[in-house]
Amino acid sequence: MAIIIPFPRERCRPAQPTPPGHKGKIIPFPRPAAAPAPVETPKAGMLRRERTPRTGKNVLIAKVKIAQKQLGMPDDVYRTMLWINFGVSSCTELDEQGLVRLVRHFRSKGWQDKPSMKKDRHGKPRCLKTGNHPGARVMARIGALLAELGNLRGDYVPWDYAAGILKKHTGLDHLEQATTQELNGVMVALERTLNSERRRI
Repeated sequence: MAIIIPFPRERCRPAQPTPPGHKGKIIPFPRPAAAPAPVETPKAGMLRRERTPRTGKNVLIAKVKIAQKQLGMPDDVYRTMLWINFGVSSCTELDEQGLVRLVRHFRSKGWQDKPSMKKDRHGKPRCLKTGNHPGARVMARIGALLAELGNLRGDYVPWDYAAGILKKHTGLDHLEQATTQELNGVMVALERTLNSERRRI
């Protein structure tokens, strides 16, 4: 398609003979821009819900809700208890340390939460049962420190935690592979962590 530009007749010259092999200049007509493709919106029921990251605070809030339900505590009694002991009307207003104290309060009322043992990849060292490891006593002390640390945090602290400390300092993967001196280093690191957790409360 070409654009025909009209001129006044008085300015037009008579047609001149076209030399052989000459081609006329054609001005192409601009094509309209293509319309953008319509954006498809997902139908109802097809929207994916974004999962809330499972942080330590979310785990503690879930425990509080479970404890309230298992103890049979009505909402009004629950909110009154929060206001008297913590000065808040909802557990979501508490920080992580406040939630730990709230979980501890429910435990004092008789609530017992089941530890999540599935998180423990290493598990309890076998030499604690047989006693054939020279550092068996130190391992028993490490187990007690892990349990105490779990009580402070309001969650189960697995043996993986101690194995991770050992791997960081010595490169060994399992506690059974460590010497008594290396196990003492793990015990000292756990005692420091425990004292730090106590100061935060």
